[in-house]
Amino acid sequence: MIHPLSVQLKASAAMTPKQLYWYYGPVVSNVQVNPIYYTGSSQISLQSSITDFYQKMSGSSYIAWLTEYYTGDDIGPGTLKGSINLQNAPSVVDDTAIQQLLLSLASQKKIQPNQDSYYPFHLGPGVDATKNGYKSCVGFCAYHGTVKIDGNYIPYSVIPDLTKCPVVCSGLSDPFQATTFLSSSLLAASIVNPGIGLMNSWGPPLGWVDPYHGEIGSMCFSSGATKLEISGSVFTVAKLWSNVQGACVVGSGSQSYVI
Repeated sequence: MIHPLSVQLKASAAMTPKQLYWYYGPVVSNVQVNPIYYTGSSQISLQSSITDFYQKMSGSSYIAWLTEYYTGDDIGPGTLKGSINLQNAPSVVDDTAIQQLLLSLASQKKIQPNQDSYYPFHLGPGVDATKNGYKSCVGFCAYHGTVKIDGNYIPYSVIPDLTKCPVVCSGLSDPFQATTFLSSSLLAASIVNPGIGLMNSWGPPLGWVDPYHGEIGSMCFSSGATKLEISGSVFTVAKLWSNVQGACVVGSGSQSYVI
């Protein structure tokens, strides 16, 4: 994943134990997930499955245990607020265009973001993302960023169509499993570190991050994917770093097993 932090991590990571530190930025208390499906000429075949994933994941134990990252504001279960369908996407959409699109949607009152809002963009087939000169499925797989609206740090993420690069981006051959693997990591990172996209120093608005190893999900990618049962459905998710347990874990109280 690409974001400003990825080029500013401190040296000697291999010599430093993993630990998330709080840099006095905000966290998202009760996330309201608003997936945005941004498509060109072809629709996203997995759209209903992705929406179901967010509905079940946002209020699950996968998110609830993040309360250990207390900052004065509790982190608790979230909800699926509602999905948005946008068409006429260009074949290549840059991160700057994603940011401007969010700002435009807010100014037109088509979305009403607040301090708990999170907007994951899922791109349709034939739509590639670019950021900092890199291209999705080649230079990066997915990322999350931030826009500031009405004084709130609003996290968003961009997940390209993974039907053409599931193995490269996740080690998994199934595109839906690859999508939920990356999406779960981005969801958690956006909750504990929503201000990452506006980082200009090791301080606010940065939230919880390890200056040597990265963010809550990316620092566990080497642990591989895990399957988590939530409300009768089994999803492939990323493990997350727990300071309390000193390990990469999934939500407590749910059945999980490594794949």
